[in-house]
Order: sequence, then C-alpha cells, then structure tokens
Amino acid sequence: HGVAATHLVERPRLLDSPGVLTAANRLYFDAATAGPKRGYADESNGLRAFCRFLNNLPAVFDLPHLGADSVLALLPPEFEGWLADMGEPILRVRHATSTQLGPQPAAPWAGALDSLLQDLRDRPLATAHRRVRSDCFRTGVVAAYNARCAVSDLGLTHTMGDKTQYEVEAAHIVPVAQGGRDLIQNGLALSRTVHWAFDLGVVWIDDRMLLAVADQTLRDSRNEWLARLRGTPLTMPADPRLAPNAEALRWHAAHVAGARAGGDS
Repeated sequence: HGVAATHLVERPRLLDSPGVLTAANRLYFDAATAGPKRGYADESNGLRAFCRFLNNLPAVFDLPHLGADSVLALLPPEFEGWLADMGEPILRVRHATSTQLGPQPAAPWAGALDSLLQDLRDRPLATAHRRVRSDCFRTGVVAAYNARCAVSDLGLTHTMGDKTQYEVEAAHIVPVAQGGRDLIQNGLALSRTVHWAFDLGVVWIDDRMLLAVADQTLRDSRNEWLARLRGTPLTMPADPRLAPNAEALRWHAAHVAGARAGGDS
C-alpha cells in the first residue's frame, strides 16, 4: 500500500479525482486478502502505468468529474487483462492507435471518444453506462473545439497546480430530452452564457453557419455584447468529421429558436 500511495501522491491531479481512486481500487485491490492484487506492480499495466497514463491525458479530460466507469472506459488495450478479471461489463473507448503510456495529442482522442459514442447509439444502457456516455460526450466536444467557445472563440481557463478547469461547456444541439444523441456532431463547445442563450433559443446557427440573435433580445442595452457577435461565423473543429450536423442545427433553429429563427433575425 505504501508503493500505491506513492504513485498517487506524486500526481495531485489523480488525488483530486474520486473516480480515479475508485477505479484504481476496483482494478488493483483484492478484498479477499485486504491487499493489492498479485501483479499490481507490473510496469506495463500495473498501478504505476495506470497512474502515468491518466496523468498524461490532455487537460480537457476533467478527471475530478469523471466517474470510475468512465475512467475504466478510457484505459488502452494494455489493461484488458485487469478489466476482464473484474468480471464486470465495461464500456470501452476504441483507441485510434495502439497507445503507449505517454502524452496523448488531443485530436485523436476526440475521434476515439466519438467512436465509443457512435457504438452506443442503439444500445440499451444501464444507468452507469449513461454516465460514461455523458462524460465522453462532454470531453469529446470540448476536445474537438480545443476548449474554445464555437461562437465567441473565448477559451477561459483556470489552472492551479496540476488542475485545469475550463469555462467552456458541451451543449447539445438537439436536446437529449427531444431525442438528441450524445454524439460530438450533435454538440457545440459554448461558453456558459452562450450555452444558456442557445438552450433558450435566444441565439441559433443559420444555414450560412453564422450566429443569429433574436431581435427582441437586442432591444435590451445589457445585451450589446451579444449584438456584436451577431453574424459571427461558427468556429469549426480542426477535424471535419467532428463538425456539427447541419440537420441538427436546422432542427434547433426551427424547434428551439422557433418563430424567431424564421422571422425575427
């Protein structure tokens, strides 16, 4: 346990994540013996490798807010043996390449997460798996847009020690309650204020991929900053495969923005 504690204490980012700690416990702790499982110190897939892999994930992987099931879903093929020993069904991210336990670029991760989300489209999900899907949606959308708002291009962050927080959020274009999927193409990375306005239909994206704003909203002088964004081109992900679905944007304009999208622009 002393070695296990050392691996975690050396990485404050992991200590701040209940999901990481729970996942490590499920993988490497033997309840029958009240001690570590045999092989937990293996350099290729033991606890040290587990810690190194997660600590090297891009900062958009918001580890403190990822549940244990989501953490386990992210592990690369090197850890399959441990996952199989757990005897539990684990959703898995299809890694774009055979990963090594080192720093991972952001773009391939967005694609890998989207593969998982695509795979879940028509699968009945347990409650825990819905959380994995939600976590992957949020992480994938934020990563696809490099943690910048697709409307304002702002990317506010706060870093303290090894912990980075992003103000940008993952917004559904077609809400889940209306049948929208947790797919990156059904998402936009938006700042919190723009996300709120988008969900209310105060703003929407027109067929030219420009920001439209309700005229009624612009009559209030406190919304002048929004008026300056009117007609702004939507920022697209670097990977065109992750671009927002045009039909989803039209649905939002018609059914969320409603009559304003047709006549109040």
